[in-house]
Amino acid sequence: MRTAETMLAESEAVLNIAVAPDLVVEYVYPLQSNQSVIGLDLRQRPDFARGVNRAIEQKATILDGPFDLVQGGQGFILRSPVLVTQNSAEARRVWGMISLVIDKNMLFTSAGFFENSPNLELAVHNHQGDLLFGAPDLRDKDPITAPVQLYGVDWVVSVAPPDGWAQSQPKYDTSLGCCGVFHSLGAACDARIQLGIFAPTTRRNPTDGSHRST
Repeated sequence: MRTAETMLAESEAVLNIAVAPDLVVEYVYPLQSNQSVIGLDLRQRPDFARGVNRAIEQKATILDGPFDLVQGGQGFILRSPVLVTQNSAEARRVWGMISLVIDKNMLFTSAGFFENSPNLELAVHNHQGDLLFGAPDLRDKDPITAPVQLYGVDWVVSVAPPDGWAQSQPKYDTSLGCCGVFHSLGAACDARIQLGIFAPTTRRNPTDGSHRST
């Protein structure tokens, strides 16, 4: 596993990484400006608890949010349960949670959409129709839309020219290129979220013979 310092250096969208044994935050990097999360019981905030419970129930990494962060601002949190077992016959139990906090706006802007598609506007909505990012009036411009799925969440990405299709090239001429935009945006966001630390692996703990999945 790469160090937290190395991982944060690879993406400006990542704000911090926190480790919560027994679901209470004990470690956070960087500590500066994030001291307020130390001692936070993830089960005591209803908006956090839902995602934590879902990650534990599914035994999988999930993307949670966006919501107001303890540190200030808004962000997504990528949550991965740490599961341990004493032997191969024992069911895995939850040791705690690793959380990676991602700046909401930086996640989308760092995906490179605006550099690759300067003549299009972008909007991202969740499955409930709430605007997560982008132009609030884009739905009025008859945008091309496509679903994007990342770590247990379903988003709808919409694109359209700033002045609408009537003043631009015909919609059908642009749709093929937009399909590539949707794919690239999803892949870029996924790459920036992963950072290589949440792929489930199992290894033996040399001190007590247990196995850990992180």
